[in-house]
Amino acid sequence: MNAGNMDLESYKRELLARSEGYRQTLRSDVREAAAAVEWIPKTLNTLRFASPILMMLAPAAAFAAGRWAFGRRSTASASVARPRFGILGKLITAVRIFQQVKPLWDGYLRGKAH
Repeated sequence: MNAGNMDLESYKRELLARSEGYRQTLRSDVREAAAAVEWIPKTLNTLRFASPILMMLAPAAAFAAGRWAFGRRSTASASVARPRFGILGKLITAVRIFQQVKPLWDGYLRGKAH
């Protein structure tokens, strides 16, 4: 009976030692995983900050690209008159751009408040 208890006790110690080894390995793996993904929150915060700004700049970039593309017309197409916007047309265009940008700006401000 004593030999069975000794075998059981040694088996228990072996299991405890193996368990502790597994715990140490798990702790190490968790530390490595945390280090591998620590860049994600900073990147998400940067994207959260920059996305409204980029979305507001997109219409301006498209406008600039359009002006650049139309500015490089050949002489044959240059004779065709492009319609010119008066002050009223420019005002309507500005109001439309503002209507597109305002919800983005409001969302950006709500995000910064939290």
